[in-house]
Amino acid sequence: MKKFLFTIALVCIVSTVSFAQLGLYSIGAGVGYVSVANDIGGGIGFGAGANLGEIAPGFSLRPEIGYWSVSNDQFGVDVTTSDFIINGNVIYSFMNGMEKSPFYAGAGLGLNFVSAEVSAFGFTASGSETRLGINLLGGAVFPVSPQIMLGGEARYVIVSDFGHFGIQAVIVYTLQ
Repeated sequence: MKKFLFTIALVCIVSTVSFAQLGLYSIGAGVGYVSVANDIGGGIGFGAGANLGEIAPGFSLRPEIGYWSVSNDQFGVDVTTSDFIINGNVIYSFMNGMEKSPFYAGAGLGLNFVSAEVSAFGFTASGSETRLGINLLGGAVFPVSPQIMLGGEARYVIVSDFGHFGIQAVIVYTLQ
């Protein structure tokens, strides 16, 4: 089922992209806090992405990569969970009259390379899985110079039992 959904999404993106004005319009990075479901805990997350341009009026294509890691130590058992993520998001920039506002919302799909390691009493076990995730996000960026914008973003990622919520500060450098 995941492969089917991924294939459908890829076909939709490719067919839409053929009519779009794509290029590298901006690059950005973010750092923030990630809270993972099922009492796994929270930790620091990092990310970087790009704006590849509009695929339809107001809708832009924004691929990104990210990483977060969470460690817990309870009763002599140390558990570390991490996730390396490759996302493809479509972002809608809200309009303020004839101009784009700084606010946006979006959704997308991501490949989550989740790994976990458990250490207890001198023994260590680890494992990893690749899971498809659904991204729901929103935020705002505000210009601080002609080419630099600062802002914030919140997102919820649905990934079976590793769903997570994150907030981050972002910086964006406009190239065009």
